[in-house]
Amino acid sequence: FGASLILFGFSRAAWLSFLLMVPVGFSMMGLLAACNTIMQTIVEEDKRGRGMFWKRLAQAPSFYGDLPEMPDARVLFDAVKHLKPTILTGLPVGNWAAPQKVEWAAALFGIGHLLHRKPRELSGGERQRVALARALVREPAVFLLDEPLSNLDAQLRASARDELEQFQRRIGTTTIYVTHDQVEAMGLGDRIVVMKAGTVRQIGTPKEIYHEPADTFVARFVGSPPMNLVKREDYILGFRPEHFFPKGTQDGAAKVATFSFRVTRVEYLGADRLLYGTLGGAFADQKVIARLPSTVTVSIEPETIYDFTVEERELKFFEPSTEVRIASRPL
Repeated sequence: FGASLILFGFSRAAWLSFLLMVPVGFSMMGLLAACNTIMQTIVEEDKRGRGMFWKRLAQAPSFYGDLPEMPDARVLFDAVKHLKPTILTGLPVGNWAAPQKVEWAAALFGIGHLLHRKPRELSGGERQRVALARALVREPAVFLLDEPLSNLDAQLRASARDELEQFQRRIGTTTIYVTHDQVEAMGLGDRIVVMKAGTVRQIGTPKEIYHEPADTFVARFVGSPPMNLVKREDYILGFRPEHFFPKGTQDGAAKVATFSFRVTRVEYLGADRLLYGTLGGAFADQKVIARLPSTVTVSIEPETIYDFTVEERELKFFEPSTEVRIASRPL
């Protein structure tokens, strides 16, 4: 408990599938039927101690007929004034603690000065913090966060990711986080569930998911650029672009596999160079990418063939028919 579990898959691929697995008292048919009355579903979630985060305020169920015209903080958590405490905070009507909960949550996220604004008057980042506070004020046993940073621009997303990580550690509440952004998945999760079409492909720590993929889907889905995968008749060979180096630039003590690499294009990215090209020999004409850090200063020219190496311990092998991981074997 107190950990962060990331559901990582294509956009919105995992959210409903995982709710089917979370023991909230619904059967599969019951939950599907409840989708027709989503407000009732969320009320049931609240009763079970789940704090729900909605990507857009407009997605949150409206318990007030005049929701769009009400000040934002009052819509989200002032249970005393609007007499809806059991839905929003779990507190009985008139409970003296409700205002204190509002102020506590607002102070935690730095949104005290926003309490009297309407949703349309808030920026994207402010709406994200308000939505998190809305979930927190109920003191849930588990947070369910549905792509909470997806509406933010790239610069704000980076800072919000750091704030969210610190927030989760500070409150110590178990968090289930749905995202299709691998930076969020790798950076925020204690454990990651990689999903495709509602099916779990692998569960593990970020390090396990990245370095020990269970199949070719996970291997290519996690990582940018993705893992290189090249085929032979009896296996698929995988290796990460950052493990593919010009011969002689790696630790001389490590055992390496050598490949003939014809470079077709070089991308300079400042801290890195991306080299695009094709292999020769047994893997002839199969496309791969090398990622060289700025510390590797070897001159590389397009339309030139070089010898590149990969440490043998970094080679991954997969079964061609099932595409699942198999034991290492000689090249």
